[in-house]
Amino acid sequence: MKLSVFLVKNSFTIRFPGLSKNVKTNDEIESEKIEKGIRNSLIEIIKKREKKALMSREDESFGNDFLGLLLRAHHDTNDKEHFNGWFS
Repeated sequence: MKLSVFLVKNSFTIRFPGLSKNVKTNDEIESEKIEKGIRNSLIEIIKKREKKALMSREDESFGNDFLGLLLRAHHDTNDKEHFNGWFS
């Protein structure tokens, strides 16, 4: 919620090229902290799921949701079905 408030509040702020890279407002600092917290929480969730799945060694251990599908695709050993990128 706070991040969306910062987004709306800062969308009307006038910025000067070059100066905004060196000088950050309190809202920008706070939004970066929130963003970093969200990123760290997601990474922690992913690592927990990955660790749990690798310890159980079952086919469905990654789960049936979107995160489980992404983790299963990442750990898939079949090279024909493995996604290597858009332009490979």
